Amino acid sequence: MILAKSKKTMTQHSPSGETDRSRQPMFTVTSNITDVETTWRELEGRGIHSPGQSFDFVKNWVFANKIAPKDQFYLKAYLGKQTMALLPLHRTKRFGASILTWFLGSHVACNGALINEAAFAELSEDERLEFWQGVVRALPPADAVYLPSVPTGEGVRFETLEGMGKRPVCDKIYRARFDSWDEIDKSRRDRKRRKRDKQHRQKLDALGEVQLQRIEDKQNAKPVLAKMFELNKRRFEVLGIENPFETQEVQDFYLKAFDAPGDAKPVIYALMLDGEMIGARYCVQQNGDLFMLISTMSDDEEVMPGSPGHQCLLETFKVAFDQHGVDNVDIGIGASEEKRRWCNDLQPVCNRFVPRTAVGWIFFSVQSSLEYLKRTVKHNKKLFGFYKSIRGFLPPVLRT
Repeated sequence: MILAKSKKTMTQHSPSGETDRSRQPMFTVTSNITDVETTWRELEGRGIHSPGQSFDFVKNWVFANKIAPKDQFYLKAYLGKQTMALLPLHRTKRFGASILTWFLGSHVACNGALINEAAFAELSEDERLEFWQGVVRALPPADAVYLPSVPTGEGVRFETLEGMGKRPVCDKIYRARFDSWDEIDKSRRDRKRRKRDKQHRQKLDALGEVQLQRIEDKQNAKPVLAKMFELNKRRFEVLGIENPFETQEVQDFYLKAFDAPGDAKPVIYALMLDGEMIGARYCVQQNGDLFMLISTMSDDEEVMPGSPGHQCLLETFKVAFDQHGVDNVDIGIGASEEKRRWCNDLQPVCNRFVPRTAVGWIFFSVQSSLEYLKRTVKHNKKLFGFYKSIRGFLPPVLRT
């Protein structure tokens, strides 16, 4: 474990505005995730933005992917005796640069440090900037700190690395926040939409018995997950997109997550036709939040006219909000027809870069240029149509 002191001293203020005492920020860095378990669970219990902030989810990811201890870093930051934040980072290589980044990247919608918001509220804006500068100085050697999809905007009280580095690319997480299915139905579906959904369901009903199953145990999840990965593999091959679930380690991780303790629990909502899965959503539920991480649907030509993917999401909303204690469904980053249709809460996120060496600046230039290019293409219908026609011939780094 590494212990570091900040070069600056902060003055913490009481709610009345009076100065209590000057205290020096302290930082500890360890490569053993169990060293920070108590602190992590305490901060996690106050609410998380994504499964990437769940102790059990990250721990399972680290072990499933055999990430070496020398590339794991868990920084705890203190002010006096009070824990201020916990920052879990993975050191890896990209474009020849060593970077410190999240353990889970594209597998979750967003990420961020676990922050003691009550303690942060006692710091001024300048003091928070000094604090984050101290955090970066305390981090292990690397060419850059690269933190994709950090929540920002008016709804976020304290942003990770607030005021530091570069924020070249921003996007939005699409979330559905409602009190009940009835509220969703009234606000997100008109008469025409209800008629179309009914027609799709009738097409599926004509093929056999259609049921939605909520799967919460490993034994029942195993065959459904295998089918999900198989369907997604075929879909990614057709689209010419790199398959993020290709390795056995990643597939094992999503299955083993059902054995993990903690409050963040995996659950699969599967739409079944005569006992065979035709659409599914792999989610993580923590309290009232449901994070959708993987989606799939049947590519059977007989089933597709019934829109099994949309029907699965529709049925999931019906039961999740009214029967399973959900009041927020996180569908992920990036616009799509179904996200625009269902979601009423758009959470801004930005990618944050902090180059630390000349190589880090080169990495920043390359990575940010690629992100700008992808975002420009995806938000232009003509460009995106052309891009999809040639995507299969492009190198993996340009596929999305």
